[in-house]
Amino acid sequence: MSDNFMPLRWRPMLWLDSLWLDCRFAVRQFFKAPAFSAIAVVILALGIGMDGAVFTVTNAVLFKGFRLVNRNDRVMYIHDERNGQYSGVSYPDFEDWRNESKAFDGMGAVADLKITLDDRNGFPERYTATQITTNTFRVLGQQPIVGRDFTASDETPGATPVAILSFGFWERRFGKDPAVIGRTLDLSGTQTTVIGVMPQGFSFPQDQDLWIPLLPAANLQKRDARNLWFAFGRLRDGATLEEARAELEVIGNRLAAAYPQTNQGEVPRPHTFSEFYIGPDARMIYGMLWGAVGFVLLIACANLSNLLLARLMARAREISQRFALGASQRRILRQLFVENLLLSAAGGLLGWWIAKITLLSYAQTTNPAPGEWRHDLLDYTMDYRALTYLSAISIATAFLFGLVPALRYSRVDLNVILKSDVRGAVSGRGVNSFHPLLTVQVALTVILLAGAGTLIHSFLNIYTADVGASTGNVRTMLLHLPEAKYPDRAAQASFFGNLQTRLEAIPGVESASTGGVPAGGVPRPSWYELPGAEPVDEKNRPTAVIETISSDYFRTLGPTIYAGREFTRLDRSSGDPVVIVNERFAREHWPGQNPIGQRIRLFDGAAAEAWRTVVGVASNIIYDPNRQQIRPVIYVPYAQTARAADMWILVRSPLPAGELAASFRHEINALDPGAIIWLGPFNLSERLAAVGLYRDIRNNAVLLLSFACIALLIASFGLYAAMSHSVSRRTQEIGVRIALGATPHDIVKLVFKIAISPLVAGLIVGLAGSLAVSRVLSSELVRVSSADPSSLAAASSVLLASAILGCWIPLRRAMRLDPALALKRE
Repeated sequence: MSDNFMPLRWRPMLWLDSLWLDCRFAVRQFFKAPAFSAIAVVILALGIGMDGAVFTVTNAVLFKGFRLVNRNDRVMYIHDERNGQYSGVSYPDFEDWRNESKAFDGMGAVADLKITLDDRNGFPERYTATQITTNTFRVLGQQPIVGRDFTASDETPGATPVAILSFGFWERRFGKDPAVIGRTLDLSGTQTTVIGVMPQGFSFPQDQDLWIPLLPAANLQKRDARNLWFAFGRLRDGATLEEARAELEVIGNRLAAAYPQTNQGEVPRPHTFSEFYIGPDARMIYGMLWGAVGFVLLIACANLSNLLLARLMARAREISQRFALGASQRRILRQLFVENLLLSAAGGLLGWWIAKITLLSYAQTTNPAPGEWRHDLLDYTMDYRALTYLSAISIATAFLFGLVPALRYSRVDLNVILKSDVRGAVSGRGVNSFHPLLTVQVALTVILLAGAGTLIHSFLNIYTADVGASTGNVRTMLLHLPEAKYPDRAAQASFFGNLQTRLEAIPGVESASTGGVPAGGVPRPSWYELPGAEPVDEKNRPTAVIETISSDYFRTLGPTIYAGREFTRLDRSSGDPVVIVNERFAREHWPGQNPIGQRIRLFDGAAAEAWRTVVGVASNIIYDPNRQQIRPVIYVPYAQTARAADMWILVRSPLPAGELAASFRHEINALDPGAIIWLGPFNLSERLAAVGLYRDIRNNAVLLLSFACIALLIASFGLYAAMSHSVSRRTQEIGVRIALGATPHDIVKLVFKIAISPLVAGLIVGLAGSLAVSRVLSSELVRVSSADPSSLAAASSVLLASAILGCWIPLRRAMRLDPALALKRE
């Protein structure tokens, strides 16, 4: 019965029955060629799995943000900027933003806090805490799972000190005991009552142990005291980030006009999660990685198209017979698509497992140096978005890699196929249909290899850069003093001076000091002035990196004092104000002169300090995390400048940091049990290897290199498969050539002639594309051009070598061919 006379109610049933037959036939074809099926599934799984993993990471960084925060994409992070640099937030400014802004449903603020929990049973333990406005959890859309949230009364002066614990802290310290609610803890000498516990996995704004209310104390009420880390707010429904930026800029301009001495040049800027925590190039960098892994998937699809073309050549008679028996072109296309969909589904399932393993590895390898932003706080779980994406690309790849073969062999010539041998049925045109797909594989692989090579070149420039210090035997730790106990410079200087003496007395310690860590962070320049300089406004004053150090700093780190002297313990607050400058500063300001005895005046904010005398010139130490830019540096004695009660302790010793840790803690505890080691101790060289731009470029380079290696492997296999198939298709021709006297050289030319056109075309397209793509990486490049010739040459060489290797086995088989057997087999 034809379809025209079939009752309408029967047609869906017959269509489903036909589709079921197609599925059964696809399964038989899957197991009929197990080697082909296994190779196809593995290739697809690599492409789909890596793509799914990068999508999950990109989704976490750019959109999901912190775990358990309700609608992260609507939470904006706000800070003040002056001349493009972050300058913190003052509490009065925050109150004005909160009261006047209409673009936000709610706005909160965060201040960093260092606390100790003292149980009177040994050393006080360090915990990470944050002061937050009491509406913080409500703005973020979360609430405690045990106990209660903060209320407005908790941040009024004189209120009972309260705290909310993180789930991890509650579990580690109190064994998830519900009776912790109402318990009093000694937090840095303040008796604080626990009132709640947040849900498991919630952490804001970093990996926190507990939260306490941000009290508007007297020190926060000064408009020039920018003590808040940042503010944040949830955009109201319908409001956009651009509207919020425009509104806050208007408020900032009004505050600058009302308070010119403190707010001139200060502009409040709201940022998305990725812009604030990762950087302004976050979308570009993660988009680049996503694009790179997309190239891998495209290469996999092109390779599978080649394999399917080869396989369908062997099935040409079968397909022609089905046409001859009345099968429509649509029915043949559907059958081929069902077979491709089965391969893609199997590849997607295996890819899901590969993606999960990749995500676990990524979270472990992106752990930063202590005290830095932790990427593992993000939600890298494969949620419904990731699973939907995996399903979508699995279906899309079935169309993508099966489209060319299906269209090619759904329009075969019945007369040619049925009258001829399968091997002879396909003309040279069929063989040449491989070439565009091979060209695509080669081009995409070149782009990936060149991008990875450029990043690796940049990473090596940082890795091999001389920071100007001998960091091999330097151990470091960040020490925190209770500010209530050490409120002024003299008390802090006295403690660190005594600690330096005690540390130097430890067996195996050669010297000890306090001061900045080389290449450990982005230095914030400060203003300075030289005698006789013409008066200028704040924006045009010269700037230099200001480092506060103690005596023996250069002895500990290893640089040379070229002229003058190092600081001594006599350089106290009661002595003459002095400074040491680096070579860059001396050459810039006193070329051909003796820098010793010259005078410099520094600025504390807008206020000018007393004139200081240069007593020494030190060799250049690089403090930038990219380890390339040598900036002018002015060193100031710790005892002669105001400083917070947090200092890096530097110790030179051949002993590992682990062996010295107990001695360090013992000496610190002997001076003050309330002082704690906030970070460390660890080897300085290990910290430098896990900090800032060094770590980011290394991680991105490793990811790109992994993608490029997978792409190279797939492309090489695809080239080998194509060459092998082409040689086997031309067995009779090669046999005839050998019988007629062709030399091995002639056979080599014949085989490589097949491969040379897609290789050359792919290299030309790939090199042109890599020049465009490399510009996307320019923000992460250090002393490397986006058109890095060495990376382009290396990428081309590696691909050519793999292509030659891919042709070698088919070539050897062709050269060993017996003409008689070849002609007889044909």
